[in-house]
Amino acid sequence: MIMTKTIDLHKLNVEQATSKVILALSEAQEKKLTSLEIITGYGSGALRARTLELLESENLTYIEEGPMVIVYFFNNNEDENDDNFSDIEYQKKFQ
Repeated sequence: MIMTKTIDLHKLNVEQATSKVILALSEAQEKKLTSLEIITGYGSGALRARTLELLESENLTYIEEGPMVIVYFFNNNEDENDDNFSDIEYQKKFQ
C-alpha cells in the first residue's frame, strides 16, 4: 500500500523548516509511509539546500521535482526495528 504525506515549507525560515522536516521524517518512519513530499518552493534555495543536507546526511533516497523534494522509504514495511532516523540522537544532531 502506498502511503504518503506532504509538508509545505513556504514562509518558514531555515530553523523552522529544519524542525518541520525532522518531525515529518520521524512521523514517516513511525507511520510506515512509503514517501514524503517536501515542498521547498523556488525562492533563494536556502530551504531546499537545508532539506537536501538533512536527507543526504541520513542516506535517504529522494528526487527533486520542480519546487518539491520527494523522499522514498523502501524499508518502512520490512523491519519493525528499523529506526534509521527517528531516534533521539538524530534529532539532537540537527537542533
